[in-house]
Amino acid sequence: MKKLFIQGTDLIPEIILEPGTWQLSISGTSAPEDVRSLYYPVTEWVTEMVDHLIANPASAGKNGVTMSFDLKYFNSSSGKFFHDIFVELARLRNAGGKLEVKWLYDDDDQDMLEAGQDMADLAELEFTYIPK
Repeated sequence: MKKLFIQGTDLIPEIILEPGTWQLSISGTSAPEDVRSLYYPVTEWVTEMVDHLIANPASAGKNGVTMSFDLKYFNSSSGKFFHDIFVELARLRNAGGKLEVKWLYDDDDQDMLEAGQDMADLAELEFTYIPK
């Protein structure tokens, strides 16, 4: 697997998917005009990672996978793709893989906190909520 890096802009979040260390992050604002072209490679990468780690659990190392979401805003179309990512991560966790999902939010942004809680509930995952 190759590293996937997407430079952030005003409407596109910075996305870093790092093989080997299994550190994944999405940060910034997610309101792209073409959400599919942005997130299809991301969901494909996550699916490939999950398949690899299920088949080769030792390659996850002692820390497993860490996924960090640090978003200022995301639109509903982005949310659908986030859900797809979380469903894949749940597949890894259900196969016994170690996983930590960090949901960072501005301390005064209760909407973003609730969005993370909703995502966790829908995907049946536990998130660590980190106020900034």
